Order: sequence, then C-alpha cells, then structure tokens
Amino acid sequence: RPDGTPLSEAALQRVASFLRDMDAQASECARMRFRGVDLAFDHGLDVELGHRRVELRFLGRANTAGDVIAYLPDAKLLLTGDILVYPFPFATESYIAEWAGVLQQLEAMDMTSIVPGHGPVLHDKRYLGQVRELMSAIAAQVRAAYRPGASLEDVRRQVDVSHSRAKIAGDDPFLQVNFDHMLQSAIDRAYQEVSGTLKPENQS
Repeated sequence: RPDGTPLSEAALQRVASFLRDMDAQASECARMRFRGVDLAFDHGLDVELGHRRVELRFLGRANTAGDVIAYLPDAKLLLTGDILVYPFPFATESYIAEWAGVLQQLEAMDMTSIVPGHGPVLHDKRYLGQVRELMSAIAAQVRAAYRPGASLEDVRRQVDVSHSRAKIAGDDPFLQVNFDHMLQSAIDRAYQEVSGTLKPENQS
C-alpha cells in the first residue's frame, strides 16, 4: 500500500486477477484494427444475421450521449454496453436523470440474460434495478437540494444514497471505495444538469 503496509490476501488476489486480464487484453488490442463508421442510425436498426435478428436501439443518453443496446428477441438476451456495468456503475461524463429513464426502459424488456459492458453475464434484473434505483435517487435528491446559487458542495452534503451503497457495495472495501468515487462524479453531473451548466463529455 502507499503507506508501506502489505496488501491483504483479498487485495493481492484482485491485483493478480487485474494483471491477468490486462495481459489478455493487451494481446487482443494488438490484433485490433480501426474501422470507421459505414452505417449510422438515429433511434433503431434491425440487423438480420441468418436466422437471428439483432435489434439495435438508442433509448436516450445514459452513461454517455451515444449508448446503444443490442437485443436478441429469440434468445431474450440483452447487451447493454456501459449503460450497465458490474459490480459497480461508472458515472464520469454521464446524464444521470436520463440514465435512470433508460434503465427503467431496460427493466421493462422481456429478457432472461444480460451481458453488461463489464462483468459476468447476469441472469436476472436485480442488479439492473439496483442501479436504476441509485440513478433515480441521485437525480431526485440533487434536484430537490438545488437552489439558485447553491454550490456543488452544498448539494453534495444533502445527498444520501447509503441504502443503494449497502445493496451494491455491501461490506467489500474495494466496492465501497469505487462506489464512493463514482458517486462524487455522478452528483457532479446531476448538479450540472439542474444548474444548467452541463459540460460536453470531454470537458467534464
């Protein structure tokens, strides 16, 4: 650790797992070749792959301004991209209130499996609902706390999502630290939304 104390066994296992993943990703990245856009759509596009239809949909701004989901109706399979990542959400340049609405639309879909942008395949909507509850709570509490002239820190002090933190992070210190880090940027983005100061994604 930065203070010179040894890592716990659990922390060592996480670091080892991270390094294994990075080795695998480095090999994959070396084989990647850039391909520019040759087909664009505004809201939806259906792609026929032999006997399978893939429905591509833009449901609104969420984790980014351009999130697209892929749905395979015959398999009841949803691929969310970074609209949903596991085991904790990323929210650095996001659109918090709209994100909650997108997650609500996903919850209403008929699916039995979810492939998140990061993490294992999920076989129920429980975690999806937890993230939707979190984003809804952040958006609502920031909106309720904001008054003209209120600073980000004024608003931040009034946001309490400890219930969601307990559900998502539990007693895991690694998840707690990452949840808390994500929460800071999520509140910042929600504050920008209600105060009319929303920055472009690359300037957040």
